[in-house]
Amino acid sequence: ARLRLEKRHAYLVKVAEAATQCYITDNVVNTKGIILAGPADLKNELRDGDLLDPRIKKAVVATLDTAYGGRGGFDEAVELAGEILQGLEMTMDQEVLKQIFTEIGKQTGMGVLGPEETMSLVDESCIDTMVIWESLLLRRLVFEGEGGQTFVKYGYYEDQKDIGKAKFQEGKLLVEYLADHCEELGIKLRIITDQTPEGRQLCQGFGGVGALLRYPTTVNETLVDGTRMTPCDKAMVELKPGSKSEETTVNKKEVQSPNASHDRLKKSRSRKRTDPDDTDTTWIWD
Repeated sequence: ARLRLEKRHAYLVKVAEAATQCYITDNVVNTKGIILAGPADLKNELRDGDLLDPRIKKAVVATLDTAYGGRGGFDEAVELAGEILQGLEMTMDQEVLKQIFTEIGKQTGMGVLGPEETMSLVDESCIDTMVIWESLLLRRLVFEGEGGQTFVKYGYYEDQKDIGKAKFQEGKLLVEYLADHCEELGIKLRIITDQTPEGRQLCQGFGGVGALLRYPTTVNETLVDGTRMTPCDKAMVELKPGSKSEETTVNKKEVQSPNASHDRLKKSRSRKRTDPDDTDTTWIWD
């Protein structure tokens, strides 16, 4: 029992020292609030004991009991702290994502998911709020055809090259392009993290892009060379080498594969940027 108590005390000392290093800058707490959460009683010992810096104690806004530790416990704590986090970006992002999923589930035509489906509606001015994963590596690529006309396709960094007679002009990360042009496009943009259940669902299952619409609409599909495509599928194209009409055609292998979006997402996730999340509330776990 004595050894167990010594280990608990040593762990609390370690956590308290780490908290001081992380959350005290120039003798001032560098976060707006701290939430202690976890399934055990260690959080209460840390809060009530004299190991935690008094300045950090003053910044503690809540202590929450969860049924689990780790990622599951974090997700549960976020839900339990909904009122506390009401004004924080993470909670606001969750509410938008929940609304999109609800509209999709009810088939109201007021929500859309997926890069191709969402981008096909941008020029129609029907998107009210768009969400996009902060680490999405999908790029907006601009090409110029032989006749001088330009067209846009979506791909990755290695796709930034000439396609047949079409000359590559410029490429930019889609998330950066939308951040720069959201106002002129009339879109409320929310750049989300994959650190919430809803965010992970969007990133892992729907390509990291979705939107709430101003009015009900559907993504129109047409047949091109026997392949059913959305309008944005036509933008994700490769110019036919030697085509006299300079029309573009979709890469059939990508369109016909039901896992194409998932494959592109896996490719993107394998190159995920490691920028830290920027939130105003800090979590300390048992």
